[in-house]
Amino acid sequence: MENERTPHGEIITLVPIDKSEGIAERDRDFMKFTREAAIKEYFFGDAKRTLSPFTQSVSFDDVAIFKAPDGNIPHLIYL
Repeated sequence: MENERTPHGEIITLVPIDKSEGIAERDRDFMKFTREAAIKEYFFGDAKRTLSPFTQSVSFDDVAIFKAPDGNIPHLIYL
């Protein structure tokens, strides 16, 4: 990461720090399990609240695609 800079041109410097006492090492399997559990909770909820993700299919002929001239999504006003 040498010579890396921020978008403003500032040099990025990594400063190593010592590990605090009492820090537990987590192995790769534990981190994988934790990550997968977080993803599952995000999409399906947890014991307190159950979410119900679903798929909705539409025909391509029923879809209208618009592109703003400058590439940005315009703010829509519904009357």
